[in-house]
Amino acid sequence: MELELVPKTLPQVTGNFESYKEMLIKQMEVYKNTPLTEENVPQIKSAIRQMRISIEKIESSAISVYFDTPKKILKAQFAELYAIIAEGEQKVDAIIAEETRKRNEALTSKFISYIQNKIQGMELEEDVVDFVPLKKHYYNKTAKEPDVLNEIDSDLLTLEKNYRSYKRAKEKIGKIAEELGGVFNRKMFEFQLSKYGDNNDDVALRAEEEADRLKNIKMTSAAKSLVKEVTSAEVVVISWEFETLSKNDLKDTEEITISFIVPKKHKKGFNEIIKHLKNAGIKTKKI
Repeated sequence: MELELVPKTLPQVTGNFESYKEMLIKQMEVYKNTPLTEENVPQIKSAIRQMRISIEKIESSAISVYFDTPKKILKAQFAELYAIIAEGEQKVDAIIAEETRKRNEALTSKFISYIQNKIQGMELEEDVVDFVPLKKHYYNKTAKEPDVLNEIDSDLLTLEKNYRSYKRAKEKIGKIAEELGGVFNRKMFEFQLSKYGDNNDDVALRAEEEADRLKNIKMTSAAKSLVKEVTSAEVVVISWEFETLSKNDLKDTEEITISFIVPKKHKKGFNEIIKHLKNAGIKTKKI
């Protein structure tokens, strides 16, 4: 059925609008109640789209023809037709979305079961299922199952390789921590590890570099302590007998600058030494 309109100068539009609207409603009900399959979905969506296009063309020409008729009347009538089509489109789209959801849910369950069976003979833990990417194109209707499973196999091999490097890195960090003790920040390096990530070898290398740095600091500190180490029990006493100096001797002098760092508890004894030096004619001054 086609929509027919009769031009009139009065503020009304005559034609088969009501019967056309009734036909449109019935047709939309047919589409909404038709079981959707991969074969008929494109046809139904195309039919609804063609209805919309047809009405848009009639509306466009009618608006220009009915110049003496209030355009609000026409627009209101066409709005009713568009609403009927829109409702039909929404119903069909909702059915398609629900069917797609169910299909994707079934595929996801199938992929997970495949992964769980596949890892039984691999060096992987059960939680790897959460790390295998189920890519968008796996769910395309054109996707071929053997190709999808091959991609999953390839991803599992990569995750297995990463997991091995994770275990090696964690073991290496543990050994370094046992050797160096608390000076080595074990938690910091273990935090950087990723069970199935691809950066574990780099983390292990940085941990080794840090261990070498700490060892060098330890050796340098040990060497310095050997040079400077003096036990508090060692006390060296130097005695020096000064002969009596003449006035001429006191004129012929040379200034020697010596800096002393004296512990407070030995300050009194050191002052006695300074006193003896003064008595022998050797002048001292504080800087």
